[in-house]
Amino acid sequence: MGKRGSYKKKSVDGADQDNEESSNQTKPFYKKPVYLVLSAIILLAFILRFFDLGKESLWLDEASSYYLTNVTSPGEVWTNAFNDRHPPLYNLALWAVRILGSNEFWLRFPSACAGVATIVVIFFLAREITNEKVGLISALLLAVSPFDIYYSQEARMYAFAVLFVALAYYAFFKACKSRQWFDWTLFGVACAAAFYSHFYTAFAIMTMFIGYFIMRIHEFDFSKWSGKIGSINSIIPNDFKMFVLGDFVAFVLVLPIIGSFLHQNQYFSAHTFNWGLDIWSIPFATFSDFSFSNDIVAVVFIILMCLGLVLLWRLNRLITITLGSLLFIPVVISMYMSSSIPFNVRYHLYLLPLFLVIVGIGIERLVGYINKKKGVYVALTLIILLSIMPLAAYYSNLQKEDWRGFSANLQNVAQPGDIIVPLPSYMIQPLEYYYSNQTDGTFIKYINSYNVSGFNSINNETGAVYFVVTWDIQAADPSGYSLQYLNSHTQQQPGSVSGIYLLKKVS
Repeated sequence: MGKRGSYKKKSVDGADQDNEESSNQTKPFYKKPVYLVLSAIILLAFILRFFDLGKESLWLDEASSYYLTNVTSPGEVWTNAFNDRHPPLYNLALWAVRILGSNEFWLRFPSACAGVATIVVIFFLAREITNEKVGLISALLLAVSPFDIYYSQEARMYAFAVLFVALAYYAFFKACKSRQWFDWTLFGVACAAAFYSHFYTAFAIMTMFIGYFIMRIHEFDFSKWSGKIGSINSIIPNDFKMFVLGDFVAFVLVLPIIGSFLHQNQYFSAHTFNWGLDIWSIPFATFSDFSFSNDIVAVVFIILMCLGLVLLWRLNRLITITLGSLLFIPVVISMYMSSSIPFNVRYHLYLLPLFLVIVGIGIERLVGYINKKKGVYVALTLIILLSIMPLAAYYSNLQKEDWRGFSANLQNVAQPGDIIVPLPSYMIQPLEYYYSNQTDGTFIKYINSYNVSGFNSINNETGAVYFVVTWDIQAADPSGYSLQYLNSHTQQQPGSVSGIYLLKKVS
């Protein structure tokens, strides 16, 4: 640290960026190489996220988003989000977009836009922490990440959470340098938007609060306390009031959804779940999915992450400790909470930009040995070449359950008067989006309880009984009775597709 709370912007190898940046400032925007490359990366991210956006059918969670927003007013959207134990921001955005259409493309449109916008934010985040070269590398890594592309092509709130947490990270590091009220206010607004997107982002927000005290630890001088109110200013950082302002803005903005947050916590504490990652598998599963879902690549990325942290340590120890805290504290919290709350790696998606920035620092140093000025282009070329195979696999393989295809098969198999039973019952949401029992003349019935009386209540004297089953039945019925009944009393039909089974009652 130099002057009180300031730190000089340098490249990772310690060389000042001042000359390069001052020469760039004399050029118009469209002639600056770094922004031309960034524009190309943004275009690539746009293509990857909008390509085949509506090709695959909606799966359960996406169908849930459709029905939660299939209302006439934003007030109803808010109420539905509360009842579903989720924050409302994504649903409100989806409700607004639905004026353009309700097919798969438009339902996924807000997420795709958020995914593209995050590419811009990660560049500026990396630039605030280190330099523009790392920004380009990080932006490209995120642009071609199959994990991020998947959730940018899903009609759920995860892409929004990534965007606003990344924006909060950017505003945090920018405010730590500028100490301006505007940047701290932006930080508060971004934190609130993140919390309005997904409640799990609370761990990122909490860690950034801790991060401020790490960044300012040398500026709290309690030896100057005289016992008088007026001496407070002498013992706290000169931007502490601005930091409190940002926190206050966030607090006021999130007050309307605190009830929904508590409602979700109450739900999880009152239920027992039989799915979710094991506590010790969470860290590597997270970094594996962050690294093209490949264990070998994950090991390489983890090494690059460690290298990036070591290089940052040489540049600024407080930033390094803060970044490490921002990345690892939420992971540790998830491990602790996994005993009571089922965990999926998608809940850590908001950590992906920060992880890739740190990995980008390691990559920038390595290619810098090849050529300090042009090495970044070597890195960008290698990233594109190495991403071809994972991206080809992503777009050629089915990523979601094919409810569209299944419903077409069901329409061919079922006859008027037949009974259709979705198992679990909430699977009616993706089924009903594609299948109309009124058109087919069939009847939809539900199992009220997963036991003998529940299944015996489903009888049909005039037609057949078909069960539409997914493996979610294991989570819905931990007792296992449903699977036992289906194995003993049903027969699989030709209409089944991968992950969705059509079973006919035979006894």
